[in-house]
Amino acid sequence: MPHWSYWSDDAESIHNISRSKLESEGIDSTTVAYSLNRILSGQVVYCDALHWDSFWCNALFSDTGIHQEFELRDIQVLIGGSENHLRAFINEREKLEDSDKFTVHRALDDAKIIRKALEVALAGRHE
Repeated sequence: MPHWSYWSDDAESIHNISRSKLESEGIDSTTVAYSLNRILSGQVVYCDALHWDSFWCNALFSDTGIHQEFELRDIQVLIGGSENHLRAFINEREKLEDSDKFTVHRALDDAKIIRKALEVALAGRHE
């Protein structure tokens, strides 16, 4: 959106997406909001960084004037259980991030990392 003028050089280096690439290849915010609602309507989306994900989701839907049709929750709700299960999730996530099999801070690879770490944590709940 035109008023989204803030840019973080730190975020650019973390995500490896330049402002020029975003501007030339990015998708219009209204299209993104409608697409998220179409795909996720009525669903719960679990996040490992709920604070940030909520912030950006609220900015997107508020600024486009579109009602968000899905809910965000902290992944810890899924992990549940004890501190040991959370620790298992964190340890596995860190191991996968350090494995050189994934590009960290790229959406698809981050989702794969989270899923695999969550599988490990949930497997530990049933033992």
